[in-house]
Amino acid sequence: MKVKILLLIFVATLLLAASVRADPVRLIVVPNETTGRPGENIMLTLAFANLGPPNVQILNAQFAIVGPGTLELLPSNFLGRVLGFPDLVTSVFSIKTSPAAQWGETIVTTITVDYDRILPDGNRTRGSATATSKITVVPEPTTMLLLGTGLAGVGIKTRKRFTSRKSK
Repeated sequence: MKVKILLLIFVATLLLAASVRADPVRLIVVPNETTGRPGENIMLTLAFANLGPPNVQILNAQFAIVGPGTLELLPSNFLGRVLGFPDLVTSVFSIKTSPAAQWGETIVTTITVDYDRILPDGNRTRGSATATSKITVVPEPTTMLLLGTGLAGVGIKTRKRFTSRKSK
């Protein structure tokens, strides 16, 4: 009897889960997390995918940048496009880190794309998708080389000083 009740609950859960559908639209930024030097242009790819019916039309894209960076190249080749099922459109954009950016500072870019779902009866419903990308500012490689060389020199000088004191 318990097995029948559990089986009935399991089947009811499956039927309920099948009737509830998640939004098939996805917005992805690649790379999601990366590093960049001060003053560097970082190329990012924005992918908008329609993974299920109905068709969607991309209406608008908004970019919000928090941190020492600016939007250099705005993706516009997908605005107004109608995507069937399944369909994917990509666009490349660029974020420039500030030349005055400090080590460890982060630039967070949030992209929101508004779209309409085009229903079979011709009606439309509005939707939006959001993606985030994080850029961490790192020092120039030559700066790290100079810092490492300086620290090695200080270490050698200190070691020589201690060894000369021990010999006396």
